[in-house]
Amino acid sequence: MRLIKLLLLIISLMLCFYNLGDRPLEKWDEATNAYVVAHPHEPFFEKPPLWYALTRLSVDIFGFSNISIRLISALSGLGVLFLVYRLSNILAVLLLLTTPHLWISGSGGYFATHNFRSADPDGLFLFFILLSFYLVKKNPHLAGLASGFGILTKGPLALAPLFLSKNIKPILIALATALPWYIYKTIAYNTAFLEKHVMYHIITRISTPLEGHSGGILYYLKVLFTPSVFPYMIPALYAFVANNSTVMKPVKTLIVFILGAVFFTRTTLSWYLLPVYPFFAILLADTIAKISITHGARR
Repeated sequence: MRLIKLLLLIISLMLCFYNLGDRPLEKWDEATNAYVVAHPHEPFFEKPPLWYALTRLSVDIFGFSNISIRLISALSGLGVLFLVYRLSNILAVLLLLTTPHLWISGSGGYFATHNFRSADPDGLFLFFILLSFYLVKKNPHLAGLASGFGILTKGPLALAPLFLSKNIKPILIALATALPWYIYKTIAYNTAFLEKHVMYHIITRISTPLEGHSGGILYYLKVLFTPSVFPYMIPALYAFVANNSTVMKPVKTLIVFILGAVFFTRTTLSWYLLPVYPFFAILLADTIAKISITHGARR
């Protein structure tokens, strides 16, 4: 077992970091994000600040390069794999490691500039969602802090794991973590921030297909059932129906919550589905383990 864990660790490190800087920055959205990192004093209202601040720190330490710009995403990928292991087992990690589009670089994949090897906040956002889910029963206050950081990375979907708790305090902690930035930006830039970030990039993005990104549920179903994206979707759906264990109920709830939020949003982008894949992997791995135990007991 130790040898298997070591092998998976080596594979994880390679997928996250090997040749991380070789590929040129993609025009959309890596080059834009790199520009924002390189010009921290210019107003930028499209996304919250945390990924950009951490990437700026990476650039300050290691110098400006494709590696330093993508480092936070790569570290997030490693963190996601670790959390999936802690939440499930080695099989769940293996399922994610063999999900190609989480690791494909370049413009050829559905998530190519929004995965664990790209200069974009999505990997860090997914990490904080999983961290909040991991902590919500163990330490709800820290879960609230993780969700707050998630909001400061990409937006309010990071609150999702906190609704699994009957305690409102984690939600208040998350809001208390995130709101000061929003208040500061509103005071500093007034209507410019409210119109660009809140109205356009949150409310209008939800209510209207922006920049030609339409397609809706049918497009998302196409992505979900594309074998090269997540080869295990059909058995994962079986696991969703068949696995009724109490332990997996929160996982299934998060899957429904995330897919519901994504389907409801009118702007259609494939990487909005990213947060759902670790939960499908956890659910499928648990189901396979239960089936193995059941078959073993019948022999």
